[in-house]
Amino acid sequence: MMHLPSQLAHVDPIVASFCGGAVGVLSAFMVVEANNAKAQEKRRCQYCEVTPLYLSELLSVSLSAQS
Repeated sequence: MMHLPSQLAHVDPIVASFCGGAVGVLSAFMVVEANNAKAQEKRRCQYCEVTPLYLSELLSVSLSAQS
């Protein structure tokens, strides 16, 4: 038997089980969200984070090449 502080020794086992389950569920949701964020980042197009200045330079080079 574990020797717990008196406050913890009087916690109802059902309440402790509920709290432990809630922590487990929240942890699982956090892991799923982190994996979704990583997958979303991998699926993003390489041009999605281009700055406007760089984009305007690309367009001017592209337009001058067509002329």
